[in-house]
Amino acid sequence: MAQFSPETLDLLRCPVTKSNLTVASKEQVESLNAQIADGSVVNQLGQTVTEPVEGILINADQKIACAVRAGIIQMIADEAIAMPS
Repeated sequence: MAQFSPETLDLLRCPVTKSNLTVASKEQVESLNAQIADGSVVNQLGQTVTEPVEGILINADQKIACAVRAGIIQMIADEAIAMPS
């Protein structure tokens, strides 16, 4: 799972809501990847997310996530993941 320093997290903001981001738990990542495999996860454009994530950064209300793939945070607003309820 990706690791980020507290200083880095203090600088990052959700590209959609501009709220703080926190690192998701291993369980949250596993759950999201299972839902991605089921085809039930969409991004902000309503497109189905097909690639699993190695980690996610979640916004303050836990409704939007930025994927981490190959150690790179995906910070494009349209590609932000709408967290399944």
